[in-house]
Amino acid sequence: MKKANWVTVLLEVGLLALIVAIVDQTLVRVGLAVIPGMLLAQHAVRGSAGSGNAAGRGAERRKDQVVRDHVNELLQLIREFYTTCHLMRSNQIPVESAVERTTRIEQELNRILGDVVQAVRVAPAETSHA
Repeated sequence: MKKANWVTVLLEVGLLALIVAIVDQTLVRVGLAVIPGMLLAQHAVRGSAGSGNAAGRGAERRKDQVVRDHVNELLQLIREFYTTCHLMRSNQIPVESAVERTTRIEQELNRILGDVVQAVRVAPAETSHA
């Protein structure tokens, strides 16, 4: 970690300690302590994200996009599932049709899970060679 980052973190920890020591009212203390706590968390996240080489970060970004795509698919399937349940409950589609839709949704979920598991299995092999 750079010296400037260490100084910033030490100042934030000092501010946090000062807030906890001086402020008497619990709600005000907690409210004020959240600010340096969030700044410290931001430094921690930025520090862990900043470690590693540029090639590794590029590969992580590619994996992130794959995961985002899978999350978007998952959200779409969840919406479709809830819509199917609502339509069946309100007797707008027959039970058989709802079962067919949920079976297809389940198959899609299994495919997404398989893709994610495959990506996780491939990821350690790629990072160990980098």
